[in-house]
Amino acid sequence: MGLAIKESPVPRGDVFIVSKTGPGGLAWPLGYNETVSQARAIVHNYSTSYIDLLLVHWPVNYGPCAYHGPKPCIPTTDPLCDTALASYNEKGCRLSTYRALISVWKAGLVRAIGVSNYNITHIEEIKQAGLPLPAVNQVQFSPHHGPNQSPCTPLGVKGVETCGSLLKYCQDNGIVLNGYTPFGGGRGAGKQLSEPKLVAMAKTYNVSTAQVILQWQWQHGIPTNPEATNPVYQKENLYFSTFTLKETDMHALDNWDSTGYTAPSPYYADL
Repeated sequence: MGLAIKESPVPRGDVFIVSKTGPGGLAWPLGYNETVSQARAIVHNYSTSYIDLLLVHWPVNYGPCAYHGPKPCIPTTDPLCDTALASYNEKGCRLSTYRALISVWKAGLVRAIGVSNYNITHIEEIKQAGLPLPAVNQVQFSPHHGPNQSPCTPLGVKGVETCGSLLKYCQDNGIVLNGYTPFGGGRGAGKQLSEPKLVAMAKTYNVSTAQVILQWQWQHGIPTNPEATNPVYQKENLYFSTFTLKETDMHALDNWDSTGYTAPSPYYADL
């Protein structure tokens, strides 16, 4: 991506780059110094002097280095974030990590900062600490994980917070709620997009099922980031807003039957 941006004739200002620090384990731990270091590495990787939006991928550090896989686990140097130490504090780690985001924002490395998979309680911590609120909260949102889904985020409490209440909270506080996995994630997109009642709805508007879902989110004020490797689907995703969904169809999508649905892993947060 960095090489493509560098060699492209498209002006840098016409490209909007979003990236993440964390998610809080493996080779990307949470913590103040770790977040600053990751932010600098991300900017360098894109061959640019700044990126447009930087998010904290996950609200907790899941260490210490308990993961054994293809990528090495690097322990955090932040005593508030090291789960092996008595000084570990989940809330303190979140705030320490977020303060690091603020520092790279003030230094001009990023144009805006945000969070991902945060619930209302997590954002309230930022507000109560007197810190600038995030510009964006990126959470899972799709017909199978819509306004009535509870909990909305993986660390939320079932029955306490729905995606609808989180959306309203973000909108009331000037935070953009950005929906990920709009089509059900890497392992569920084909199934969701081929559901008969969704296909029937799309036919009434003469659009694709993907465009119905994207327009539904757009009418809720939710920008989303769909995945597509096929140029035909990429074009569909870019030019989705050529129609307006009726209120009855908005209501149907808000209350979509998710019987038998299994939520995708949060590690597929970009799909």
